[in-house]
Amino acid sequence: MDLLKIPSIMELRQLHEGWINGALARGEQVRESNWTESVAIGSRDFVADIKNKLGVRVKGRRILATAGTAGETTLCEPQAGLEL
Repeated sequence: MDLLKIPSIMELRQLHEGWINGALARGEQVRESNWTESVAIGSRDFVADIKNKLGVRVKGRRILATAGTAGETTLCEPQAGLEL
């Protein structure tokens, strides 16, 4: 809430509901696998830091280029995408 400069939880709830209803009205209910299937997504440094912090719990997962984005990477299961 601080980052969005939203003063109350009630206002956040109302805004969130508006965002969801707006997306549904525009037909944007398409699932984006980058967000739903990744352990982490962001800059290479951010993803590498998350992988490092997860330690043995992340065994077998790789840092991969995110298709269709400039400079974003994901921490995914071994079978997904192209390894960096």
